[in-house]
Amino acid sequence: GWSLLEADGTPAVGGPRNLPYGQEKHEGWALFLQEHMTLDLEAVIIEDYRIRHKFAKTHIGTRLVAVEVIGKTTAWAQMRGIPVIMQEASILPLAQKMTGMDMKKMGAHADTHWVSAYNHAAYYLMRQGTMRQPGLEAYAPRKKD
Repeated sequence: GWSLLEADGTPAVGGPRNLPYGQEKHEGWALFLQEHMTLDLEAVIIEDYRIRHKFAKTHIGTRLVAVEVIGKTTAWAQMRGIPVIMQEASILPLAQKMTGMDMKKMGAHADTHWVSAYNHAAYYLMRQGTMRQPGLEAYAPRKKD
């Protein structure tokens, strides 16, 4: 999944297919990246993939598709001089609370990778101080009449 956000967190206009988010099959990811070489990005945020000890046996003999996608994306960004920011998956519960975008409420896991991408990007921007947490407008100081 992918998501394009401006520094203030608004969806980026003019993204792939004129959409600010989406999902691609891993088989077509390299072509997708090649088709979008002209995107002007300040950073690429990637969810790090780690095999945890308690899940190690379940990975025996499997293709690690996420690792392939991470490698392709990292190489794509590095060739273009774009910083790559790796984030742990463990930030997602907090990021979902901060954005109000809960993956489990948005659909099946296979269909919500774009939500995860949005949450990672938004979390990064909020931590950088360039994006306000959605819903905080209600707490902004009121103008006196």
